[in-house]
Amino acid sequence: MLDVSSSGRLWIASDGSWLVNGRESRATRTGEVLGDLGHVNATAMSPDGRFVASAGAGEIHVWEHATRRHIHSFQTGTYAVHGLAFSPDGTTLASAGHDGDVLLWDFTGESGGAGGASNLAKAWMDLMADDGWTAHQAAWRLARGGPAAVAWLSERLRPATPPVQADVAVSRMKLRDPDFDVRDLGARALVDSGLSLSPEEIQALRRPLPDPTHYRPGNPRVPTEYGPPPVLLPLPDRLQKERAIAALERFEGPEADALLERLASGLEGHPQTRCAQEALRRRARR
Repeated sequence: MLDVSSSGRLWIASDGSWLVNGRESRATRTGEVLGDLGHVNATAMSPDGRFVASAGAGEIHVWEHATRRHIHSFQTGTYAVHGLAFSPDGTTLASAGHDGDVLLWDFTGESGGAGGASNLAKAWMDLMADDGWTAHQAAWRLARGGPAAVAWLSERLRPATPPVQADVAVSRMKLRDPDFDVRDLGARALVDSGLSLSPEEIQALRRPLPDPTHYRPGNPRVPTEYGPPPVLLPLPDRLQKERAIAALERFEGPEADALLERLASGLEGHPQTRCAQEALRRRARR
């Protein structure tokens, strides 16, 4: 049963790592603002904590937490939304108007599964798409692809292992590069491999504030104030695997459990391991 009677705006992800409060999403541990949803009448978080829906004027917007991006809109026209809720299985988004009318929106974007090797291959590649809605649709195609889709994923997903030290060395070298974007890339690679950054490495990611009043007199090239360290968004390879785990979580049948359990036994603390562990916990609660 869908409860859309409330326009409550406080939502906490199932893993407890982030929340949505009003128009902002924040990290629960640090309070860091992860995204601005704009002016909203109502918000809702998907059951797996991967998406937030927000209702504005004439549109319902969908945001992907992993990328902090707006990925899709549902056009409501003159229908004013005052409440939002996801179905427990995450397939449907319900919106409620002030007069009590409820509209249902297909949140899967797909009606069929990914049958056949070529379709499975396309869905797998689409999981890395820069367009988050395309990737979301691909995950649902895989979720509805039956045992063949689980077998396909089992050949491509392996439990996380300790990173190759040569790769770690390359990433740490990037943290000493004068280019901020290169340092950011190196930091993201380290985090995606399950490693933590030292306080010094985190500080190296801070960018100088652009306001010229923050520069020392007589030496405009030396900043005196820096912005906070950036949110280290996952690289495409991690996104692909975590979106594949999302597909396994949605799979109707026991075949996915064995693969998720194998992935959950990987390197402790690795992002992929945590993702699989959370997926198993949510499946157990269903």
